[in-house]
Amino acid sequence: MLQMMTDGPQTPIADRWHGRALTGEAITLIALATFARAMLPMRWWAGVLGSVRPVPTAWTEYPDRTMPTAADNQLEASVSWAVHRGVRWLPGQPSCLAQAAAAQIMLRRRGASGVVVIGLRRNPDSTWDAHAWLVGRRGAVVGGPAADGFQPTMVLAVPSGLEPDDINVTPGD
Repeated sequence: MLQMMTDGPQTPIADRWHGRALTGEAITLIALATFARAMLPMRWWAGVLGSVRPVPTAWTEYPDRTMPTAADNQLEASVSWAVHRGVRWLPGQPSCLAQAAAAQIMLRRRGASGVVVIGLRRNPDSTWDAHAWLVGRRGAVVGGPAADGFQPTMVLAVPSGLEPDDINVTPGD
């Protein structure tokens, strides 16, 4: 069982309730992000994701290599776990952008942040697919495995938070 973030010794019951609270927060935030994406212009809510930063040149290798899924600390691990668990409780399949937004908000509420990456992949029929994922210091926190084959085209980081150049990850690690 993944150990949850705690300030002191916890009992298994307390850990379980803490995990449920995190999952409930993730469910709520994913639902809100899904609503915002469907009903509001992106300029009204995109600020929670961060502001646009340049895509690091090293990241251009992503389409040919795998983005590692790795948490740098217990906070990133707990948020990742809660978002993945929350998705299982929601009807349908919430969008990758809603999941990345929920994870970013959860990290920001706890004094940390990730970097939201939006990538594109060209299909053989000349159409494009888009995908969003959240990267922490050492790898994808949310959406990483599905990022295979996507070229990062937009990177969003929050002011005084984690910057794209601070990420210590090499695709394929």
